[in-house]
Formats: sequence, structure tokens, C-alpha cells
Amino acid sequence: MGRARHSKLNIPFCAGLLILFLTLFSIHFTGGLYARYTTSASGGDSARVVTFGSIDLQETGNFDADGNMIVTPGVNLKKDVTVSFTASETDVYLFAKVEATGWTRAFEGGKNIFYREINSKRVLSCTVEDNWQHLESNGETHIFYRYIDTNTSVENAKIFADADAYGNQIAVDEETTKADLELLGTVKFAFEATAVQAGGFADAKEAWTAVSSHG
Repeated sequence: MGRARHSKLNIPFCAGLLILFLTLFSIHFTGGLYARYTTSASGGDSARVVTFGSIDLQETGNFDADGNMIVTPGVNLKKDVTVSFTASETDVYLFAKVEATGWTRAFEGGKNIFYREINSKRVLSCTVEDNWQHLESNGETHIFYRYIDTNTSVENAKIFADADAYGNQIAVDEETTKADLELLGTVKFAFEATAVQAGGFADAKEAWTAVSSHG
């Protein structure tokens, strides 16, 4: 009488196939950094998540502990804000969120600017660096972004351009008086930097919508 033959299940082989067809999706949101990762693998290999960069935002300037401007008539102000991002194994959208209390944003002469007027006189103004593109504004909240290629680092990227040769970013009109400044009210900036991989999104708008919905 013949003996029944039983096929032995090759567990390592099956596990390799499972990894091959498995897509791993995870969301990470901490310390102002949002990233959506996908992994890739082949039969017999282990999955590896792409290396994603980290963000560093630095601020120096003439402002108090609450972020309010310390203004002297006719003297330009320092508001040096820089963003750094270490290289990533994927293309990235780098966003800068600017809370501009008491400021008006405009696009003039091909530049994104912020200004403050008193009695129809522009007393304060600053210009956003050209490599930051304006995405959207909602009240006093303004979103700018940069597209960062794979394996490309960004070091100390200024948000505001220098207004003079002394490294100041906010221009104060020379004819501004003490009386003008008494009418200034609250004028300040606050900043956040966020990054998300570009893959999987149609454009920067869609990527920002995903980021902000998890904020």
C-alpha cells in the first residue's frame, strides 16, 4: 500500500513573499515634524523605512520674551529666522508657518512682503526670501514652502531677507516718530517649520492639508 506524501510548508519562503507584497504605512508627528513613510522590500530581504531628515529653527532679534518687537524710531530691527533640514532619502516639502500679528502681507514687485501702517504711512516692513513660495494665508497665519530634492540638505535658510548691510531684516521708516510708535499696538511674529515627503501628494497644497489636519 502506498504511503501518503505531505508537502512541508516553507515558512521562510512564505514570510519573504508576505514582505514583498506588504506595504507598511505609518504616521509620525512630533516636535513640529510630520512625515509619512512607505517601505520597500524584495523577497528574502527585510523592510527598511526611508531615512527622513530633521528640522532646526533658530530665531534671533530685537523682541521681548513674548515675541513683541522692540522698536526704536528710524532704527532697523533684527528678526533673523533660519530653518535647517538634514538630507532625506525622499523629496520633501519644507513648510514655514508665519503667525504675523499686526502685520499685513502683500505681493509687491515680485516679492512677498509684510508691512505695518499707521495713519496710511508704512512704518515697518520686511521681505520674505525668494526661495520661499507663498502657499496660502488665513487671517494672520501665512504658509510658505520650499521643495527639497532627495539627499539635499538645507542649512540656515533665512525666512526674511536682510533689509540693510548690517544684517537687520525689518526696515523702520526713517520718518517714524515716537507718536507713531505709540499707535503701533501689538506687532510680532511667530514661526513653525514642518516637513513632509513629497511622494504621494499631488502638490504642496495637498501635502500641507495632510500636515495641518494632524496638527
